[in-house]
Amino acid sequence: MKTSLTPKEQLFVNEYVTNGYNGTKAYMKAYDTDNDNVAAVNACVLLKKEKIQDALEVEEGGFRQIARQHKADKVAIVKKLQEIIFGDFDGKTIISAINTLAKLTGDFAPEKKSVHVEDAIGDVDTKNMSPEQLEELKKTLLSHM
Repeated sequence: MKTSLTPKEQLFVNEYVTNGYNGTKAYMKAYDTDNDNVAAVNACVLLKKEKIQDALEVEEGGFRQIARQHKADKVAIVKKLQEIIFGDFDGKTIISAINTLAKLTGDFAPEKKSVHVEDAIGDVDTKNMSPEQLEELKKTLLSHM
């Protein structure tokens, strides 16, 4: 027998899926807290619960169905990301597209802030990079694609 979610747990699930799988932000909104550390720890605890995992599957399934109805399948998403990555956009937009593509392909976890590019540039911490450093990283990454 499945246990139903509390209203806050359901809000957490909804926020988690719609914000791009950021557990800390989802917890902060659902549980009305501004403490990042508390939110991160409690989000991790919630995400390990079977009933939360079941609810996430249902929530994601609904989004997949809507996406298919609007022709936004995986191929369309990757094509659009490629257009952005190789297009004439500002550095932050391109880096965001690269990060999104890496998340979709499993190259790094949503909460991870460093990237490892084999035989290219090594480990890079993107969290504290300046716009100029992000632009240089973009050029380096694109040259290795």
